[in-house]
Amino acid sequence: MELIPYGRENGNEWDEVLHSCPEGTLFHTWDWLKTIEGHSWKRFPTGRSRGVLYPYLAMEGEIPVGLVPLFVYRHLLGTVVASPPFSTETAYLGPLLVGQPDLRSRTWQKRWHQFQECIDVICRSVHRASYISLHTSPGPFDPRSFFWAGYQVTPEFTFELDIRREPEKIRADFSKNLKYTLNKSERLGISVRRGDRNDLMQIVDLLGQRNRILGSRELIDALFQTFSSREMVVFVVERGDLFLGGVVIFQHKGRAAFWIGAPRVEYQGITPNAMAFWQAILWAREEGNAIFELIGASDQTLNPFKSKFNGQIAPFYVIKWYSPLTRLFNVAKDLGAFFVHR
Repeated sequence: MELIPYGRENGNEWDEVLHSCPEGTLFHTWDWLKTIEGHSWKRFPTGRSRGVLYPYLAMEGEIPVGLVPLFVYRHLLGTVVASPPFSTETAYLGPLLVGQPDLRSRTWQKRWHQFQECIDVICRSVHRASYISLHTSPGPFDPRSFFWAGYQVTPEFTFELDIRREPEKIRADFSKNLKYTLNKSERLGISVRRGDRNDLMQIVDLLGQRNRILGSRELIDALFQTFSSREMVVFVVERGDLFLGGVVIFQHKGRAAFWIGAPRVEYQGITPNAMAFWQAILWAREEGNAIFELIGASDQTLNPFKSKFNGQIAPFYVIKWYSPLTRLFNVAKDLGAFFVHR
């Protein structure tokens, strides 16, 4: 196996390989990657650096067996390789392998080990990274090779809700508190409608006021303009002319996911965003999706609300590597913060 730079202007071949990767997400699509590339910036002690996209296909001979999109930030003190890039509201990225259901477990493990070695060569030898950050997508993944190679591997979690059942059965599994909120919302005349670009910007502004979003307004707008035809939908919750919140949902390959939104707003003692989620679930089911994902189960402040939908916990992995100099710099920075806050 070797990693070959994907050097084409269009992403047709990239998306064809992605379609064969079971854990592929909308974040991995060529349109998403090219849209976020111009909006990914990272601040370093020596100044700001823009992330440059380096997409790679994993090849065995002439056959593509995987892919990994990398974003490279260069600054005076070193080079950072990240997947996903920073401040782009991209939850997952990292490496993907083409699905082969008949592959023996031992062969599958060996393939992941080869993939990790190829990524290591590209990041540390070709790009001379001083820091590497990878966030895998949910699904089967063998992180041991990265752990054995000296990477720091941390499990993170998301919620997956099976929406192939009848709506009343889905709702019956919600917590008592969530069902009470939905029932009261309906009695109060709280409604949900499909939103437009202006509604999206209102949601983004509310999230910004609460420090709940890292991507710029320009980035969110660009992504919405790219995907709003079918893949991305805004749901607005309101009572009459009173705006109460909303959520942005996307779908890809039979899987719908909450992306951004749900700014904390209370009305008459309840959280009206619950109605937006419920209508989004009904929409996702009608669109033929099997799973509705509530991204962010690892966030302790968001878990109490999202757990009310009774989804299953699904893991993904945050994988990091530090050069000795970068590790020393981080230790010094942590020590400095420790003494400052004593």
